[in-house]
Amino acid sequence: MKIKKEHFDYIQTKCQEVLTKYPNMWDKYKALGLTARRFQWDVARTANLIPFFCDTIYKYANDRHIDTVLNEVIPCE
Repeated sequence: MKIKKEHFDYIQTKCQEVLTKYPNMWDKYKALGLTARRFQWDVARTANLIPFFCDTIYKYANDRHIDTVLNEVIPCE
């Protein structure tokens, strides 16, 4: 994984805050026929991570690397 450990940990913490606040959010997305990727990026957006991605992550990684992190910290099953 190209994302640095400290950045991974930050993303994980922020996403978990959102998932704790909205525990059934993924079920609602599935019911609407929305994809896991859409859900994961909306969680990141709700966690206000987009500025972090732009200012920090995009200096050394891209969306595919972020997707890898989001798949790990926001499992959609």
